[in-house]
Amino acid sequence: MYFLPFLAALGLAWPYLTHLSLTQAIMLMALLLHYAKRCLEVLFLHKYSGPMDILTTLAIASFYTLVGAAASALNAAPLARPDGLFWLGAAFFVVGESLNFWHHKLLADLRQKTDLYLIPQGGWFAWVACPHYLFELLSWLGLALLSRHLFMYLAFVGMFGYLLARSLKTLAWYRAKFAQFPKNRKALLPFLL
Repeated sequence: MYFLPFLAALGLAWPYLTHLSLTQAIMLMALLLHYAKRCLEVLFLHKYSGPMDILTTLAIASFYTLVGAAASALNAAPLARPDGLFWLGAAFFVVGESLNFWHHKLLADLRQKTDLYLIPQGGWFAWVACPHYLFELLSWLGLALLSRHLFMYLAFVGMFGYLLARSLKTLAWYRAKFAQFPKNRKALLPFLL
């Protein structure tokens, strides 16, 4: 699901790989690191409770491939030089990827202890049901700020809508499954939503 987007991003960067500017190199490296991290997590970290249906798999893979390909193609026309928003985007990306991984690790550790579903604890799980989604969104906001192409902002909005819907469903599931689920825990954005 994430290897095809990695290949698409790398393939569409091929024409400018030999003469990367600093902003192109950082944007491309961030994009490829995101997909490589996701591939490694799927292979070595995630403990899935069951198979994902084929339509969901195809939809996610298609969307990510489109975004990766477009982001890489648009990177042929990068920012002339880094500015404050560019470096803020780089910081958002690093923090988002790091905290996304940490929360994926917390979830994977829960699955190693038992086959039963448990209420996730630790990290930002104290405030939201899906902090891994929150920090994935922070990573994509970082990529949008690195790129500054309208498409990347639209991709971020699309991802925000999708992950918000998934986090709301997850929160509803937790509340239905666990009577003791914290009442003040939000779905995606601490204290708000």
